[in-house]
Amino acid sequence: LPSELRTLSSLVSLDLTGNEISSTLPPGYSTLSSLNYLKLGGNQIEGTIPGTWGPFPELRELDLGHNQLKGTVPDNIYLSEEMRKLGLDNNEFGGTVPDIILTMRHIESLYLQSNAISGTLPSGMTRLTSLVDLRMSDNRLVGEIPLGFLELFRLEKLHLSDNKLNGTIPEMIFATTTRLVELSLENNR
Repeated sequence: LPSELRTLSSLVSLDLTGNEISSTLPPGYSTLSSLNYLKLGGNQIEGTIPGTWGPFPELRELDLGHNQLKGTVPDNIYLSEEMRKLGLDNNEFGGTVPDIILTMRHIESLYLQSNAISGTLPSGMTRLTSLVDLRMSDNRLVGEIPLGFLELFRLEKLHLSDNKLNGTIPEMIFATTTRLVELSLENNR
């Protein structure tokens, strides 16, 4: 990724999806404060997300999926309350689901599948009332599905398969999440 991109301070959309870019994410992109859409998925970007990479206060969609990123996700990636879609899937991210994710009150699609994320599902995710599509399959999540997930009335797709979740499926999930069209819970405990 050329560092010269930082000089495009009026840039609103940047889509470099599927270009076989083999690079790291360079620090210092905070000058792109007008950016609404940043799509870098399907490349060969490796390393970690630099702590000085953002923030992007106007960002509505960020796609870093299908790369080779690792480490934990820094908190500044979530600073935009306007975020609608976040794709960090198919990387090597570890650690737990960051609590800061709860500040994304307009998030509609959250893709964290196929990483090495561990720990429990934060009960505070129930505050994400705009959530339509949640994909967290193929991680190392443990514990039960929080009862608060019943409050996600707009949820249409819930993918939590291939984790180590246990307990029973809350029966009320079928009564309260009436928009649910995809429910994937296979290969848990």
